[in-house]
Amino acid sequence: MPKLKASRRLGDAEDDASRDDASQSRCGTRRAEAAGQACPNGGLKSDGLERIDQVCTDDLDALALAVLRFVAAAAMTSDAACWDAAFDHAEREVGHEAAPAFVGAMAGLMRALRIERVAAWRFLPATCCRLTGDEKELMQLLGAVGRNEADVLRLARRITGAALPERLLVAVEPAARAIGELREARNASEAMPVQGVLH
Repeated sequence: MPKLKASRRLGDAEDDASRDDASQSRCGTRRAEAAGQACPNGGLKSDGLERIDQVCTDDLDALALAVLRFVAAAAMTSDAACWDAAFDHAEREVGHEAAPAFVGAMAGLMRALRIERVAAWRFLPATCCRLTGDEKELMQLLGAVGRNEADVLRLARRITGAALPERLLVAVEPAARAIGELREARNASEAMPVQGVLH
């Protein structure tokens, strides 16, 4: 099974009293001990790393990336705080009812990636505004599946280095569906007319 590799140094999560930030911080501390690396400064153009808003289409894509990062950190460090951070972050963004299935879908995707990928998968902390080339390719795969594009197999092969990445192709379907269902529910909610109140 290929190793997960945190890029550069690990940046600290924002410090406040919420449980989400506390677990993110604990997860970050453990990852720093394991990898000694962190999020590059946003002003370092020489790194050549794109910003999340250049790759992710909306906040749900960004949420998926953050959860994938927490799951990857949990796999790399065996730190339960990373799992707590994944669930806390998802619950804060989409609610406690939708969060478990969403995190589960991303965990399944990350497990398939870890099993089938030949090389190490480089990732940044969940709070980082930039993303690695490996993360970008995975987000592109999720988007391609969600849009029913024809180049899904090609992207999956490039990501894993395997001729037939069966596990990744299976796992990416529910992950993309989880993002799509939340997006549809939100769009439907926003499209509902606001009824006036009679006095």
